[in-house]
This record gives sequence, structure tokens and C-alpha cells, in this order.
Amino acid sequence: MSCKTNNKRLDTLKKRKTVIHNLFKKDKKTGQILLRSESQLLYEKPGDKLKSNLEFFSVCQIESINKNYSDIYVKQVVFGPPPSKFGEGATCSSCRKERYQSNRINHITYNKQLDIFNVTVCLADNTFNSFGQFNNSKKFVYDTWENEDPRSLSNAFVGKVKSRNITSDKLPRISYNYLQKILLQK
Repeated sequence: MSCKTNNKRLDTLKKRKTVIHNLFKKDKKTGQILLRSESQLLYEKPGDKLKSNLEFFSVCQIESINKNYSDIYVKQVVFGPPPSKFGEGATCSSCRKERYQSNRINHITYNKQLDIFNVTVCLADNTFNSFGQFNNSKKFVYDTWENEDPRSLSNAFVGKVKSRNITSDKLPRISYNYLQKILLQK
């Protein structure tokens, strides 16, 4: 059995640029960076089952990239399922009647020792954070967890999210229509 531990994927600027540009590639039709995310969430409330395959779609904007592609900031607006898909009693201050909507800030850093990008995600409008790692442009996976929220009794959760770049023709109709409304408001 062979081990490919010496296979560096991100050790040059060109490789890091390729991964970031492919993962955050703009959609030709909308001119926006679009991501599709699939989540698995487990809520603390007794009797709640694992909520699998919750789909979220987002529009991203790269705010800054340093010259070495080792320090990147990305803003993200996320659209998700209706509140009924989340755990009963879940803190969902970002839920609208028909769809979940949230604003997020992503900080992506290159870890030279591990030859991997770390991604830290913070929500501007809720009480959970996420952390993950990736070394290719196919997808990134991160763990997510809800922090304590003293404003309400909530149904906290832990989970996993897989995100990847998509094109607007892969968006469900409802998400595409919602995206069009937002783009028209700019």
C-alpha cells in the first residue's frame, strides 16, 4: 500500500490561484459566484433526528486576496430551505416565511505546513460558526456548530456542510428567481 503524503497540491502560487479561481468561479449568465451547499445537522432537542441533505445556495463576493493567495476574505449571502426544515425550536432569526437567508463572512488562509486552505465562517446574523479545510477546487467541507445564544432558549446543533461552485442553470427555479430579484435591487 502506497501513501502519497509527498504530493503537494498547493505549494506554489499558481496552484493556489487555480484552486481559488475554480472554486470561486463566476457564473457566465449572472456574473456572480454561486455555491451550492448540502448540510447535515443534528439538533440537541431529544427525539430530533439528523437533518440530512438540507440544500443552501449562495452568492459570494471576494473582498480581498493577498498577493500570495494565502489570505482571502469572502462575503456570502446564503439562501436556504423554509424554517419548517430546521429542528423544532431552532434559533432561526434569519428565516423568512418562505426561505432562509443569511449573511456570512469567510476567512480563507493557506496553511503551508499542512498544504491546505483553512476556512473559517462567521454568521453576521446568527449564533453559529464553522471551520473547514480544502486542498482542491471541487468542494470544501466544514464543521458547523451553534454557540450559546442568551437571547433565547434554542435548539442548538452541530453539523457538516459541503459546498461547491455551480452555475445558475443548476439552481432550483425558486432560488434562481430569488437571485434575480436581489440582482435587480443592486
